[in-house]
Amino acid sequence: MRAAIAAMALGACSFGADYSGTHYTCDPRAPSCPPGQTCSTDGTCVGPGRGDPPDAAPASSPDAAVQGVTRDTWIDVADPATNHGYDTICAFDADTTKYAFLRFVLTGAPAGARVDSAELVLYVDDPLEDGDAIIKPVTSSWNEDAMNYALRDSTDPWLAPGGDVGAIVQSWDPRTIDQTYTIVLPPNLVQGWLDNPSSNFGVRFESSSTTGRGAQWNTRENDAKDTRPLLRLTLTE
Repeated sequence: MRAAIAAMALGACSFGADYSGTHYTCDPRAPSCPPGQTCSTDGTCVGPGRGDPPDAAPASSPDAAVQGVTRDTWIDVADPATNHGYDTICAFDADTTKYAFLRFVLTGAPAGARVDSAELVLYVDDPLEDGDAIIKPVTSSWNEDAMNYALRDSTDPWLAPGGDVGAIVQSWDPRTIDQTYTIVLPPNLVQGWLDNPSSNFGVRFESSSTTGRGAQWNTRENDAKDTRPLLRLTLTE
């Protein structure tokens, strides 16, 4: 199993999803949810509890487990009011337009660390037939459990429907089904998140296919723990 490992002062570290993935259902007429969650109209408990551990705190020693550090979801222009925060896959597509979102909480990294390299590891179970997977940094905050194509949380709209993003930081061409891919991210992108955690809104994936093709990768909710997203960093002080 790919464990989420805390950053060491010098060397490699990883951030990812390593938790039980328990989800809760409820009856809106007589809700019964874990503390901190509420019962939604579709019969699922939503909120920060969610059944997984809290965000990672700074690790006190090398190799300490860092859990609950991944946020991921996807949105669909054809279904603009639906939240997909509990899905086991994230989809991005050219037709109809779908975008996938991914963010890692990096509070486990040591203060003052410098990012020498950054690699994103994803398991793609449905590849792109043509075009590229485009990665752009997200520039507004978003709530995994509430966002959709129109809203970035339960009440606030995106500045632009589908998400507020910056310029392309990477593109790649996943062509093989059921394949693990390692995507190199610009170190300065992750460095900015470490230096200014309030700017860490993660990244958005989109398809550049000219024939309406899309792809999907496994999320932190996926039962196959080895296939959940992973961010692998090489840090120095």
